[in-house]
Amino acid sequence: MGIRTIEADQWLVVQSELPAYFLYKLIKGRVGIYEDGERIDTVEVKGERRPKLLNVVTTLAKDHKRRIAVKTETEVKVDTAYQDYFWKLLSHEVPHEILEKIEKMIEAILLGDHIKSLRRKLSRKQVLEPLAIQETYSSDVTDLLYAIEGLYEHIMNDSKCRDRT
Repeated sequence: MGIRTIEADQWLVVQSELPAYFLYKLIKGRVGIYEDGERIDTVEVKGERRPKLLNVVTTLAKDHKRRIAVKTETEVKVDTAYQDYFWKLLSHEVPHEILEKIEKMIEAILLGDHIKSLRRKLSRKQVLEPLAIQETYSSDVTDLLYAIEGLYEHIMNDSKCRDRT
């Protein structure tokens, strides 16, 4: 699609269920990476020789789902290419075994990104006070409430589940 300059505060990629079929090569400038409206990362190229590819996993994943959004933070210079172009390059230049590894790597990256996303979402949840369990409740209800409360406390205090940053 060619190289073009895009001004600051423009969305290059919008997070949605719609498929993404293209990659951006960030040649110069800075973009923010967003998930559910929250900036989770920044990518910047200041004149390095190699551009940085944006939207790689989304574009090469089988479902092409736009899991993140990309917004320009400064004026940027980008090149755009369709995902078919990259798959054709890969299929012609690398052995089949490497293509299989790439698919497995993308699957692992998607799982890891999903885990990180869930941790960020759980970390934004307000920590609730313990339940006010009444003596008038039946033993079955009391047991159920204590079980729910215990599971909740376990998850909310588990550093593997919550992003502590």
